[in-house]
Amino acid sequence: MFYISKIITAFIMPPGLILAVMIFILFFIRKKRFPFFLLLSLTLFFYLLSSRFISEALIYPLESYAVEAGRDAYGEAELIVVLGGGSVVQKDENDRLRNSPANVTADRLLEAILLQKETGLPLLFTGGNVLKGRDAPGEAEGVRIILKRYGLSEDMYILESESRNTYENALYSSEKTSYRDIILISSAFHLKRAALCFEASGFRISSLRAVDLRVDEKKISVLDFLPSMGALQNSYTALHEYWGLLYYRLYYFSSV
Repeated sequence: MFYISKIITAFIMPPGLILAVMIFILFFIRKKRFPFFLLLSLTLFFYLLSSRFISEALIYPLESYAVEAGRDAYGEAELIVVLGGGSVVQKDENDRLRNSPANVTADRLLEAILLQKETGLPLLFTGGNVLKGRDAPGEAEGVRIILKRYGLSEDMYILESESRNTYENALYSSEKTSYRDIILISSAFHLKRAALCFEASGFRISSLRAVDLRVDEKKISVLDFLPSMGALQNSYTALHEYWGLLYYRLYYFSSV
């Protein structure tokens, strides 16, 4: 009964529901050769992106770079740098807009705060206001509140609030500080691109610290062949990151 309930749930919720509709349409167009094979190909492609074994195969090379390149020793590190990963803008009780870190930003920030408490190194947070309107507070403002709540005095952190992407994170961070030996913190899938940008901006990375690991080390079970939104999200994240790496190398670092 447990497995039956899991199968039913998988196909009454997206992306399984979308796949079920596509399969239903395939039944009615089976005699139309070209439309049938076109939709069949799209259905298979969508299913693969929604399955754990494909999504983890896509994201594993990105995460393995972060794990293999990451080091526990901090070497000559002078500064902890943590990259923002988005925020949520809401109204407070006084109807004023306020900014709260999104979950991925909170994960990165917590790792940075714990590391700051452990090492005593200053912390630099980099993240701007991306596509949220001129009146919305920037991502860094929400982070400032959290850092204060954790007891960090203003002389122990730097906020960079103008950047809109990873390249600008690195570029504007280099203008905010004279420190060059850093511990770099971001999501595991994002660290390869982040390291590329920060090294190009003159930083020396003493250590990489990865959070938000997506690859599950447990053995694949029958249920992992069912489509899931989590797997589809991981596939999207991996493909977005591969595109980002390609775009940055062509646009920002083509002459390097």
